[in-house]
Parts: sequence; C-alpha cells; structure tokens
Amino acid sequence: MLFADDPLHDASDNKLLSRLRRRMRVKDQLHGHAFTMRQSGHWTGKLVRYATPLLLALIVTEIADLIFAVDLVPAVFI
Repeated sequence: MLFADDPLHDASDNKLLSRLRRRMRVKDQLHGHAFTMRQSGHWTGKLVRYATPLLLALIVTEIADLIFAVDLVPAVFI
C-alpha cells in the first residue's frame, strides 16, 4: 500500500453517501467545525438546515464502527 500507484478513490460513487444525499440537504463546502448550517431557501427565503460534508463523514465513520462492533460479538463467546 505504501508504494501503490493507484489513483485516489472517488467517494461520489459510494452507495451510502448517495443515499444520505437523497435523504438530507447537503452542501458541498465545509462551514467551519459545524455539522449543520442554516441558509435561506432558494424559493421561499426561509432558513433551511443543510448538512455539511463533516456530518456525512461522521455518519459513515459511526456506521463502520457499528459494523465492526457487531462483527466482534461472536469473538466474545469463543
């Protein structure tokens, strides 16, 4: 892995991220250390809550932690 010349992985084809983007409004840029931000809507002008990429990274990390924890349950009984 240290000397591999593979191109960088593109996260845009990730199924989990595409499902999250369909379920919630997501901005493409970071907003400091915030997980969400409020911005006026395009048509109504009301404040609408948007998720930042930082929230998506947190969700994906926590799902990976959950899968790892469930995978370790049988090892406790051995």
